[in-house]
Amino acid sequence: MNEFDARIRGFLDPLKSEGRSSPAGLYRSQFYEFLCSRRLPGPNAPPFRLILGGSGEPNADKHQRLTEQLRWALLNDCLDEATEHLRSIPSERWNAGPMDESQRHSYPY
Repeated sequence: MNEFDARIRGFLDPLKSEGRSSPAGLYRSQFYEFLCSRRLPGPNAPPFRLILGGSGEPNADKHQRLTEQLRWALLNDCLDEATEHLRSIPSERWNAGPMDESQRHSYPY
């Protein structure tokens, strides 16, 4: 793990230990819009937020997508701003629950 991955892990590990996987609802959309506003010139868009059936995705998947978005923020020189943005989201506005159910979905097939 390099220094930068350590910074991302240092932010995400406490969230994970609290059972928080990703911002919920409108906060998830606002974070994605924030990332888009920090995009450097070029074709690289941030990893898209989980939408539609995404709310039924397992928390582990939601947490993984947030990890990907923070890696993108690192590469676009806005990791500190991104983590500050996420810190401003009230804890009750996060998706929460067990993270060990990566193969289970809460929506019917």
